[in-house]
Amino acid sequence: DVHLVVARPGRIMDHLGLLAMARKAVRGLHMLVIDEVDLMLHMGFWKSVQKVASFLPPKEDLQTLLYSATVTKEVSVSAARLTRPGLVHVAT
Repeated sequence: DVHLVVARPGRIMDHLGLLAMARKAVRGLHMLVIDEVDLMLHMGFWKSVQKVASFLPPKEDLQTLLYSATVTKEVSVSAARLTRPGLVHVAT
């Protein structure tokens, strides 16, 4: 079983695209953590993030943690697409 995957979205897609075994393994994940959401959006990586998420269990079965230095409307909208209803926003 896969317990932890740490990689950039493009690298994860490389593995998911090539290995049926990898696609099956990530179906059992319980948590998705995405750091630097604002930068992912700004640099054009969000489509890759969404593609990776499409291989994971449904958002209702997944705990998703998103981290961002800034929370713009674009970040909020993108976060809502990946998370269950009841998004909790913590500002520090």
